[in-house]
Amino acid sequence: MRIATVPAALLLAFAAVGRADAAAETDVKPGPTVMSAEEKAIVANVAGGAQHGVILIDETDSNDDRGAMSQTAYHLRAKILSQEGRGLADITIPVDRGPTDLRRWWGRTIFPDGRVIDLPESALKMQSVAKSAAGEMQEYKGALPGVVPGCVIDYGWIVERDGFYRTTRVVLQREWPVRSFRYRWSPNRYEPAAYTLSRAGGLAIDVKRDGRAVLVTARDLDPVPGEPHMPPLDEARATATFYYSTKDNADEYWDHVAKRIDAELKQFLGSNAAVRDTLEILAIPEGVPLGDKLRIVYDWLGANVTNTTLLSAEEEEAHDDRGGDSINAKQVLKAKEASPQQLDFLFAGMARALGADARIVLAVDRTGHFWNKPLKSIGQFTFTFVAVRSPGAQDDTLVFVDAGSGLPYGQVPWRATGVQALICGATGSSSAVIPPASPKVNRTDAHVTLAFTDDNQALLVTWARTAQGAAGLEYRRWLRDLDARKRKETLDALCGSSARTEVTAAELPELDKPSAPFQIKCGLEQSEMNIGSDIATYSLALTGPWSPEIPQFPSPTRVHPVIFDFPRADIVAFDVSAPHGFKPKDPPAAVALESQYGKYHLVVTATPTGFHVDRAFAMTVLLAKPDEYGALRKFFDDVRKADAVAVTFERDGAGR
Repeated sequence: MRIATVPAALLLAFAAVGRADAAAETDVKPGPTVMSAEEKAIVANVAGGAQHGVILIDETDSNDDRGAMSQTAYHLRAKILSQEGRGLADITIPVDRGPTDLRRWWGRTIFPDGRVIDLPESALKMQSVAKSAAGEMQEYKGALPGVVPGCVIDYGWIVERDGFYRTTRVVLQREWPVRSFRYRWSPNRYEPAAYTLSRAGGLAIDVKRDGRAVLVTARDLDPVPGEPHMPPLDEARATATFYYSTKDNADEYWDHVAKRIDAELKQFLGSNAAVRDTLEILAIPEGVPLGDKLRIVYDWLGANVTNTTLLSAEEEEAHDDRGGDSINAKQVLKAKEASPQQLDFLFAGMARALGADARIVLAVDRTGHFWNKPLKSIGQFTFTFVAVRSPGAQDDTLVFVDAGSGLPYGQVPWRATGVQALICGATGSSSAVIPPASPKVNRTDAHVTLAFTDDNQALLVTWARTAQGAAGLEYRRWLRDLDARKRKETLDALCGSSARTEVTAAELPELDKPSAPFQIKCGLEQSEMNIGSDIATYSLALTGPWSPEIPQFPSPTRVHPVIFDFPRADIVAFDVSAPHGFKPKDPPAAVALESQYGKYHLVVTATPTGFHVDRAFAMTVLLAKPDEYGALRKFFDDVRKADAVAVTFERDGAGR
């Protein structure tokens, strides 16, 4: 059938058949070892999107119906049109058990003159990607040799693994044109199986039954370019998702999930005696408003129950896992440590005991994908939060919190904001968009001092920054997770270490406090300032490692919406001393920029010893549509130009 719109999930009601088809050989084979006349004729076509390369064939045969094993066969053939297109020749093969998974490999570079260079299997290198309780994820990596513009590449593999993946998401469109796409999925006969298609409207994509399998084919798929701050690929390109689920429709499925999560919460809380005992210890006065009571409980949990996923490297090494077997509220409160979900369950129980309407929330990481409701899989969700409100209040009064995250009450990780989340209750499911936090709470404050040594040959810099909310959360988590040596190397890089800049001091105050704002303090000595006796005037730029990042949009056109991480505010104050023997010239004019996307103010004031500079920037939006791109791009270009300001000094009494 031709797909004209995004369909709901389709359940595959397969009839039982013999085992012969499950064991059948795959149709995925190597392509010809010579280049066809048609392939030789393909040249770069910038207007048609074929600037760097063209995928001629992208085909997969995924078979989950092979007893205790599953098998995936893959084949790609492409024409390389530029040096940038050589990335098509980079090979990544996911495996579970290592070398025994790879049952077949081929890879070759084919030239117009008939030459062929093969990449032997022995040239593929195994890399560990991640380790977890479920095992180690590994990859074979490699690159086809001799790849130059004008050649054709052809490679593929057959991989076997134990069992099968519960969900497989396949991207049909790429950053290159795709002339022929084919994906055949044979699900396991003993599991209810389904698939969904997304972003397929108007494309030449067909889906049909192929025996017991589903066959998705497509032709002449236009490339989807990558752009700064674009939606995740799953939301920008046509995708197919194959998965195992239940026979319920989507609404029934999510209602069942919501009821199950609420039942798990009640089981975790038990009789609620442990929660009531804790609230008695807190002794919150009766007259305190409900919202303030919830803040008191939230702050108490953050200070008294450790989130075991946020331990620093040192804490992780010393941790004895004494609370690892805690399964209910009483045990968690006794151990004083909990998983993120247990912390949220604890807060929800305490909020309910205080009289609040508190529900568990499941949220996606929007940098990977949004919640696809037709996809009946709880595996879409990354985060667990709590939504609270007064009993009987409207949905728009919901407050989303993430107990033990290190974020203040009313904030959750930015990756979950701006998109729909699943709200779980005893009567079923509902949904709501988790709003982004205000720029006022995602704020950085920095102070920079710049002064010269007596001989003017070096610039002495001290700078410090405090980052609140989302602006500092990931820095804190990242640095806490590093060992002492790597943390020192990373801190020096953040401070501004370079070939001509020595880090003389570097601190991370209160890094051991998970709920404190992120802080960094640095001292630098920058050499080779080139202020000789023949220099009459000297200009000093104010940019450096202390400078907040400003989004860049180099392209004059835009295809996708712009999605930022989070609204934010950045405040920087500078005190700049003149080089010895110099005095400040007239300061640059003040700059004030205002748009629907944010505000910017820069004021430079001359002082007896140099300059004082105040710089304030606020980005107030999360999303901008493509038709707004021109105005948005101009605003950020103007901000960057204003940030490029330099202060100028002249010889004191010796102008030339």
